[in-house]
Amino acid sequence: MILNELTSYFMPNEISAYGSNVFNKYNNYLLTISVKKDELMVRHEMADGYEHEGIGLLKHILSVVDIDYLKRINNDYERYTFYLKNIHKDLSNIFDTVATNKTYKNTFIQRKGFGTTEYIIPTERMNYIKDLPMGEEWDQWIDIKPIRLLDHNSNEYTLNVLQDRVSFKALQPSYAIISIDPIALAFMYYKFLDAHDFSSPMSTQVFLHRYVISKFMDDLQDIWLRNQFLSLFDIENEQEISKLNINTIVFNNMYGFVGHQYKDAMISIYRVMDDVRQRKRRPETLIKSLILSRSSISDYMSDIYTKAHIPPLRQYMWQVYLKDMRWVEFILKTYMLQPDYVNTRNMIKKLRIETEKLVRTRFWTNIRHILTRNIVEEHFNEMYELIKQDRSKSF
Repeated sequence: MILNELTSYFMPNEISAYGSNVFNKYNNYLLTISVKKDELMVRHEMADGYEHEGIGLLKHILSVVDIDYLKRINNDYERYTFYLKNIHKDLSNIFDTVATNKTYKNTFIQRKGFGTTEYIIPTERMNYIKDLPMGEEWDQWIDIKPIRLLDHNSNEYTLNVLQDRVSFKALQPSYAIISIDPIALAFMYYKFLDAHDFSSPMSTQVFLHRYVISKFMDDLQDIWLRNQFLSLFDIENEQEISKLNINTIVFNNMYGFVGHQYKDAMISIYRVMDDVRQRKRRPETLIKSLILSRSSISDYMSDIYTKAHIPPLRQYMWQVYLKDMRWVEFILKTYMLQPDYVNTRNMIKKLRIETEKLVRTRFWTNIRHILTRNIVEEHFNEMYELIKQDRSKSF
């Protein structure tokens, strides 16, 4: 798949080569909105959680796990090897969109109007023993993310998950793609119970509310930031950003603070893009600098690829593309700012081969929801044309 080719260019040891001084104003802005997000997380943790379809689905998954049997096993490595690893398929089949042929709505995205079609997919980590803090106490497990909101197609900035569902105020997305790693979820739940020894029925509710659903906020912020970066490719000069009416940016005043520093932050990113276009900087300045809430674009994509991995099977091909397509678009357009750069030429050469294969499969025809199918087909055709264009022309 396309992401496989892109990740070959992400070398973590090069990230430190790009100083943060070029992003000073943007870094200050990122800190400001992250502080607001952390305040919402604190408010979120003060509640006990809410019952709805999404929480019910997660409880169903956890109810299948034999906690008593896990307690009788000596250590975490054996719990994974002899039990959890072997029930991955059974847990996945509970909610897998492909296996169940089921379309979800009003599950993790609060329904308004026609609602959001939610594609809930099972994922796995490429190396559980390396990625999970096996043998450690509960406090080392708190930051694990067994559920991820991988993407949606709304331009609204919202962090409203206080009722354990994402709520959009103005622009309801037509689709959202959500991953569940059932092994990580079950393992994390066992460690939570082992540390707290809760016997109350509310223990599952508290676990899901405070330590699972709350992490949607990071994903929501990253998706919104990426969308802002993508919009800059359509800007001809920074004066357009300076004249921008901040009220035209769709956000939720209470649960999605944008702030008055927004324009300065976007101008900072645009100037780096312009430097790349003029060959004053390399594309990696954008790709490998910390411009998301907790990571760079390259680290984010590598993290998703290794920790929210979807099996490379034909029936999942459209889901892989759906979760990656906007991130791939940003990386591709960033490198195309310098079409003659050696990494751009090598990447385009490989991507042409990959996209030719995808064209022949017409993978989007497996999508039952016609609106999502049209979105994926249109996006793929745009990226395909971009990849095919003459390398001597800049984007």
